[in-house]
Amino acid sequence: MHRRAEGGDRRYLLRFGVTALLLISGTLVLVLYVLPERYVLESGFRESGMSFPTSSTPFVPVPAVQVAARPVPAPPSVIQPGPAQAFWESLTPLLDDERYEEALFDFEEYLRDYPLDRDARREYAVTLLATGRTEAGVRELRRLLDGAENFEQRLLLARTLRDAGRVDEASDQYRRLGTARPDDVDLWLEWARAHSWVEEYDEAAEVLEEALSRHPDSVPLRVELARVEFSRDGLERAAALLAGIDEAGLAEYDGRELRDAVFAALTVPDPVVVPPPPPTPLELAVQAREADDFDQARQLFEAALAGSPDDVEIWQAYADFLEYELADFEGARAALLEVERLGPTSPALQYRMAQLEIWTERNDDARARLQALLPKVEADPAAAAPVTAADVHAMLGDLQRWDGDRVAAGRAYQLALADDPDHERARAGLSALDGEIARTVVEVEQPRVAAVSYGLADTDDFQRLDLGGEWVEVDGDWRWGGAAGNRWLDGRSLSGTPAEVQQGVFLDLEAARWWRWGTLRSAARVGVQRVRADWDYTVGGSLTHRGSDGGQTDVRYEHGPAYPITATLQSAAVGVVQDHLSVSHARRLGVRWSMTATAEGALLRADLDSIPSATGENTARFQTAISLGREITETFTLGLASRAVGYTDSAPVVPDPVTSTDRHLFWDPRLAVSLGPFARMTRDLTDTWSVTGNVGPGVALIDERTAAGWDVVPHVSAEAGLRREGSRFWTALDFFFYQGQFDGYRMYGARLSFSARDFSSLGGSR
Repeated sequence: MHRRAEGGDRRYLLRFGVTALLLISGTLVLVLYVLPERYVLESGFRESGMSFPTSSTPFVPVPAVQVAARPVPAPPSVIQPGPAQAFWESLTPLLDDERYEEALFDFEEYLRDYPLDRDARREYAVTLLATGRTEAGVRELRRLLDGAENFEQRLLLARTLRDAGRVDEASDQYRRLGTARPDDVDLWLEWARAHSWVEEYDEAAEVLEEALSRHPDSVPLRVELARVEFSRDGLERAAALLAGIDEAGLAEYDGRELRDAVFAALTVPDPVVVPPPPPTPLELAVQAREADDFDQARQLFEAALAGSPDDVEIWQAYADFLEYELADFEGARAALLEVERLGPTSPALQYRMAQLEIWTERNDDARARLQALLPKVEADPAAAAPVTAADVHAMLGDLQRWDGDRVAAGRAYQLALADDPDHERARAGLSALDGEIARTVVEVEQPRVAAVSYGLADTDDFQRLDLGGEWVEVDGDWRWGGAAGNRWLDGRSLSGTPAEVQQGVFLDLEAARWWRWGTLRSAARVGVQRVRADWDYTVGGSLTHRGSDGGQTDVRYEHGPAYPITATLQSAAVGVVQDHLSVSHARRLGVRWSMTATAEGALLRADLDSIPSATGENTARFQTAISLGREITETFTLGLASRAVGYTDSAPVVPDPVTSTDRHLFWDPRLAVSLGPFARMTRDLTDTWSVTGNVGPGVALIDERTAAGWDVVPHVSAEAGLRREGSRFWTALDFFFYQGQFDGYRMYGARLSFSARDFSSLGGSR
């Protein structure tokens, strides 16, 4: 990706800093005075799973991760039309309807603004000729040729002058064309015939003699010169030219009748003229096509096929007519299937069939055809011409890119460019792929500067509050981010009595990089905080894979304080740390179904030096979860979720001097299993506002370490969110609530963020 220039606009940096300061200050005021006292805020790097500190605590089911279906991209470009494209879209109907006068007016208006558009100037010249403005058309063509030499435009000028009867001027143009392409026999023939049509036989003979000096064995040149000699009474010369040509050559270039006429003129004064045979049905159809009488041409082609259903030439001509004149890709494909059936086939036919199958949305058929064609093209490139291995690789790359398989698409484009570094389709496809990757990275990372607050509280007196700011920057394949602020923790002390609020600063930094065409993301995180007397640090890493089918797999590791999953102030006070490893996978199952599965393990270790009377030190926490959801509509999803959590050993235990009982530092059931349905809603209110909601009733079976047998615990959880996403700023407000046993444990909290999009990350390209 292109890197942003160092330095940048100082005014932009000043505005950006002021905006961030206002957002963070506004959030502090709002949270401190508006949010309920028991709400607490989090830095936003990681939302942990929940477990609870008392025997009455159930747990919240893990909601399904909705995986968006990846639609197959349509081949047509989504790029907004530019001035040239808009001009041609408005002009083409005028030309098709032969409304040339209106078209000329549009040409002149457009060319005043874009005088260097050579394609428009060429079509302008053609339109002038179509309206009979020959002189103006000739001037326009000469002007084009003065700017840059172009064989096709000079040929059009020569033909225009020829058709206008200005053969001498046309001859000058043909001579320049002949110098450019001396081996083009058809060009020499056209030049000579221009003189013959105005009965300038001497000039025609001179042209043909010069051509024959270059191509002495050319049958069409000899036949044409014989025809010119016949027209100017050079019968012996004509007979000598025709004498060395066999019957097949004469038949191919209409020389039989000429030979008979020459010999008859040499023997009798008045030769008998044999009328030409009537045109075949195919010839009639081709003539109607060339006359732009497409309805008549279709009828004639169908009549020709009815008479000769196994004629490959007719089927080939019919396919060309349907594809190039009518844009009937279905019909053209059907006609070429007949050509393929009648055989023999060729690489050019197979490549053209694959393109038609793409245009008719038969991508699987096109892929199979191209994969079968590729070894043949690579084995014998000369026999496959004009199709090349680069052509096949580039088309396969398009198919794989539309399927979302970026890795395969990128490799295919690279193989095409290795064969042909200037291959237009491969270069365009690779550019489109790089653009998709850049957009995906920005969409996932959401570069921004934000003020964020997060909080939670429960009926067991644990509270947490984070106030701070976030920053995320995307630079090519790299993502840089950080969060900083102040954190408050409240709850019960080691003695079981309410404790004073503990608070301190925190700082988190994360660096991530995208690999393998935007399908693999690796990240490393470090953080420090000082909520208690000592500094605590956090290190971690993650690896995320995004599959071509829309599925996602995450592997994460973290070492740091354990209170995000133990949810007690006591565990923070004694410095319980965790080594936490989690693996999750989410994927779509069909069109409407989606599934999420998670497995986690955490080793919890306590520093018991500060509480010598405690017993127990290490325990391992294991958790698995799975959910299955089905989209009922675009707004609503219903599903079923289950989770199991358990500890291998008891949490550290401290004596309670008040009740003379042992008290665990955090909730540590032997095993807890829950199952329940969930319903989720996602709805756009306007172009910028949207709401989300999630409710999940259920039941849990809990084997408490401090009690005998299993407890059946009903519970319900709910979440709601409101978001506004503008072009520059967006806001998100989320609430969550959990009720266990309906008259027992409760947890509630909120998250509020104000963000400003960092446009400096959006302008870069790969």
